[in-house]
Amino acid sequence: TMFDDMEKMIAIDGSTTKTGIAVFNLNSKKLCMHTVIAPDNIVKPLSKKDRKGLTKTQLKIRQRQIKKENIDYRISEMIKELDKVFNDYMPEVIVMEDTYANKDMYAYKKLCHLQGLVLSYCITKKVTFILKPPQSWRKDLDFEITENGMQHTREDYKLMSVKYIKDKYGIEATDDEADAICIGDSYFASVQRDQL
Repeated sequence: TMFDDMEKMIAIDGSTTKTGIAVFNLNSKKLCMHTVIAPDNIVKPLSKKDRKGLTKTQLKIRQRQIKKENIDYRISEMIKELDKVFNDYMPEVIVMEDTYANKDMYAYKKLCHLQGLVLSYCITKKVTFILKPPQSWRKDLDFEITENGMQHTREDYKLMSVKYIKDKYGIEATDDEADAICIGDSYFASVQRDQL
């Protein structure tokens, strides 16, 4: 590819719906590419006809089943897409937001599968793999963690990322892409700090 002359770092903000990706030149720290992988759902929500005759419990079970099937499908599509990106750019370093267990254990497990693919790629290709918890990369970029003693919400943080990317790069990015670019920037910020 035309990218052979420079080492790459790929930053990933994974989620079960959309995964943000940013590719940087490791030496110049320049942002080369950013995108979002957002597969469609494979199973449609239940129609009125489908719901007919189902008890509340049956409906709940069926809806949970559909949700799981869709997550499974999206994660496997994301894994395929990520693999393509890795093969296109052959990174030296991959930085990924670390997953944390939230209320939805199934989604958490699937995110761990996504992380597993990246880990496996890094081990076989001898790529440096760095996991950064959200609070860690936000701190690297001096994002405010609290305001008037109040913890920020996820939405607040997404807006901060989008604004940070607009101010720094002049790019109107989706929040998933913005988070990925921020994660990449935080890698350079932390490396610089460690060298001081």
